[in-house]
Amino acid sequence: MQHPVGVPKMSEVLVRVAKLSLRDQESPPSAEAAHAALLLAHAGWNRALGYGARGYDVLLDKFVESRPELWSELRSSDPQVLVAAAAEAKVRLYPDDRRVVLVCGIRDDRVHVEWCDSKDYPEAVRRLKRRPGLVRRTRNRSDRHGA
Repeated sequence: MQHPVGVPKMSEVLVRVAKLSLRDQESPPSAEAAHAALLLAHAGWNRALGYGARGYDVLLDKFVESRPELWSELRSSDPQVLVAAAAEAKVRLYPDDRRVVLVCGIRDDRVHVEWCDSKDYPEAVRRLKRRPGLVRRTRNRSDRHGA
């Protein structure tokens, strides 16, 4: 399946939303802050579509434990504030985009996103659990550790 014409790649969209969580959007963040910002964007995006953000807190706690100073690179030290801001950004910047983020991350300086259309979400989750890799994938080259 090809990427839909006229629709921005999901990786580019999430990078844009993730950067809004950073205090300094021009300088490359640390690896931990980049990953945290992307996770916050993922959670906020899905929350704006009506899907809960439960489960993300555990991952964010791991970021805090591994490098508590990463919060100094983010606009707030409260992850719920940042998830809410990402949800608001999704609604403001991409009000008609119904893609749901299933998986996202940064590997080899690339943002990787797996997503599905909102209507296909229940089936996509079942497929992902059974056999990873069956949902649409997009990639975006980013700066070193850039969210």
